[in-house]
Amino acid sequence: MEIEVFTLCDFAQDNGGKLTIVGTFDSIGTKKIPATHPSCSLATRLRFSEKETGDHTFKFRLIDAERKELIPPIE
Repeated sequence: MEIEVFTLCDFAQDNGGKLTIVGTFDSIGTKKIPATHPSCSLATRLRFSEKETGDHTFKFRLIDAERKELIPPIE
């Protein structure tokens, strides 16, 4: 498996194999805690070789520095 793109952004959309990514960011600044972000997307493009053909299962976890889950995992 090759990870071609993996980014947190304001908006992402797949349009017939063409991936549109708007507003990539790696941090969120805030003046108060807890903070919310009105909307964001996780954009990823993974490429598998022919020998990796078949079903694949993924789980995304959002964790803090102490490895505590911030939201339930997305499978």
